[in-house]
Amino acid sequence: MHSNMGAVHYDLGEYREGALEYKETIRRCDQNVSLRDNATLWLGHCYYASGNYREARESYLHLLASPQASEEQKGEAQEGVAKTYYYINQGNTSTR
Repeated sequence: MHSNMGAVHYDLGEYREGALEYKETIRRCDQNVSLRDNATLWLGHCYYASGNYREARESYLHLLASPQASEEQKGEAQEGVAKTYYYINQGNTSTR
């Protein structure tokens, strides 16, 4: 449920609200690793879209450490890490 609401908020450009829903999904899904990994990826996307690059990077790195994450998820996370390093190195680290 929270994962679905996170996607709705993300699509509406409500990244803060989306991040809260994805955090709740992560907190609640101890056994469903696939759902947790997907929520972690999208949490990173929410942080990235809102300009919170350091938090986005942490989410992406957390996903990359998951042995159950799919190759597609890891590819997206690697791209996200690269983009966040770019923006952090440009000195743009605050939330918009």
